[in-house]
Amino acid sequence: MMKFFLSAILLLAQLPVWSFVPAFVQPAQQENKEKVVEKPASENAPEKSAQGEKAKPFAPKLSQPLPFKIGETLLYDVRFERLIFSGSIGDMKFSVSQPTATPAPLLWLKVELISKGFFPALFGIKVHNQFSALVSAADFGLINSTTRRQEGKVNTEEKNYVLRDEGRVTYIRRDLANPSVPARVLETACPYWVQDIISAIYFLRTQELKEGAVIALPITDYGQNYTVEAVIGKREEVKVDAGKFTTIKVETKAFGGKLIKKSGELFLWFSDDARRLPVKARIKLSGTTLNIELKKMLSGGL
Repeated sequence: MMKFFLSAILLLAQLPVWSFVPAFVQPAQQENKEKVVEKPASENAPEKSAQGEKAKPFAPKLSQPLPFKIGETLLYDVRFERLIFSGSIGDMKFSVSQPTATPAPLLWLKVELISKGFFPALFGIKVHNQFSALVSAADFGLINSTTRRQEGKVNTEEKNYVLRDEGRVTYIRRDLANPSVPARVLETACPYWVQDIISAIYFLRTQELKEGAVIALPITDYGQNYTVEAVIGKREEVKVDAGKFTTIKVETKAFGGKLIKKSGELFLWFSDDARRLPVKARIKLSGTTLNIELKKMLSGGL
């Protein structure tokens, strides 16, 4: 629960912005090749090149069977606290599906965030953001990801296409509210095995999560690469609308220059069972606390 969280989170610290703005991101110390296209770029991912003779680079081991099933749908309530203000401000939905007619088994990981409650009424901003990641079912390596933001007058689409065998990623951003504006395209090198923030959450669910362990998560977004560490903590009892869970607390080192310049905290709680359900997330940033709590599990989540 990070990117969608960050899309709901970082904004709350600077009301009324409802998006994870690239300005929050610490620029990577690398050279990116940037080009501007005058016509909308193709919706299809760039064609893959022929595979080289080298052995494929290492990819982490996954627990099998995967802890989530096709059709799993998880519903969350998003609440925030800031000074005298507090309340429910959004609904979030996670889902897992499988595309058909693909040469290799793939998984679609999707998140939807919709504003509700007093926030849109108070600030006059309605939010409907959608995030998706397509990953290999074999090793969970990222194939492509899409972010669609509808936040008031903002209407943008961002895509990442990962060419794993070539070791590069193409990032494309379009302003759908201003179709005459050329798309922004960034191309850069990236690891063979990489994640976006959505797939990283699901990947953590496939890991053993031993107390004291540190899991390095290579992330690509905005045409840049980052490594975010997940530090596995102690077991804790957590009660949410979906029930009472024994959980594993995980601190995600996303703030303070790793992925986000600002200082803050991001904790995740996964159920301490075979499902590794993301039960809760808490983010603290600039005097704002955001809590995302599991309220319901639908088909595939039981």
